[in-house]
Amino acid sequence: MDRLRIKILDRVEPLEALVEPWTELWSCARFATPFQHPAWILAFYRELAVREPRILAAWQGPQLAMLAPFYLWKTTTADDPAALIVAGNGVSDYLDALVRPGAEPCAAEAIRFFMARSGSEWSAADFRDLDPQASLCFLPWPGAAADTMLREEGCPRLALPSRHLGDVLAPASKGLRRDLERAERKLAGEGRLEISGASPDTLAADYEELVRLHTVRWQAMGAPGIFSADYHRRFFQAAFAGLAHAGLLRLFVIRLNGEPIAATCGFLHHRHYYHFITGYDPRWSRLSLGSFAVYVAVRAAVSEGAGCFDFLRGKEAYKYRWGARDCQTYRRRITWNA
Repeated sequence: MDRLRIKILDRVEPLEALVEPWTELWSCARFATPFQHPAWILAFYRELAVREPRILAAWQGPQLAMLAPFYLWKTTTADDPAALIVAGNGVSDYLDALVRPGAEPCAAEAIRFFMARSGSEWSAADFRDLDPQASLCFLPWPGAAADTMLREEGCPRLALPSRHLGDVLAPASKGLRRDLERAERKLAGEGRLEISGASPDTLAADYEELVRLHTVRWQAMGAPGIFSADYHRRFFQAAFAGLAHAGLLRLFVIRLNGEPIAATCGFLHHRHYYHFITGYDPRWSRLSLGSFAVYVAVRAAVSEGAGCFDFLRGKEAYKYRWGARDCQTYRRRITWNA
């Protein structure tokens, strides 16, 4: 067996040098999502100013066998012990470490090494938003006083059984199908309706339209939206740019007579579409513009052969109008005695 080499990185700069083998590992890991892609994780570390990264990397021979992007989270009370968290927490819908298929014993050995070298720095590990098949659901953590799996909010998913939109819309409620027909007819009657996907040349401008439309929609409801903080805008801009470069981003802007009135953004990986965010001008809400923006994303996912449309975290009622079914996610909390 090839010798196992393990490193613990407490700075982001050495991680940046691993982008090529890290991307290769991500591409072959069984249950990797765009939220584990180097572009997303590096943007998280850089733009959200993570102070204490603890990144576990293990090589088996020349291959990167595991990469677990952790960090330490400390409360404002100095006496409270730190917790070990997965990078992406709070802004990602699925979290996990990356493990090469067949390298699970190497990953377990790397965690034992990690605990022996750094385990005194934290008293708990809190791994949230885990898909049932996530590596962090199964990997052993030695010496735990308690190891608990809790049910989390879950992510509704819509099966895309074929490339025929009629089949895809069959599980949707009659009211939704009626709203979509009405929206498309009314929008077309208002003038020139255009739907464009972001390209390298338009990505920056299209991103700004997404931010604007999402923000005005939420402000109309008395809420700030996810782009209200400058650091969040910087994070998403960097992450989206990186995912676009990797061919994963799908950002569409809907224009009426040349004016942007809605935008929708998601990611496509291994025939799984992750519907991340929408925004629309509330002046057009009477035309079910929010539902129409989702329809644009569903139609694009179908055209690219996706088999699943994932609405991601949250049980908002509109998701179930499409016929989505819940996929349970989990939170694993591990504690150690002081």
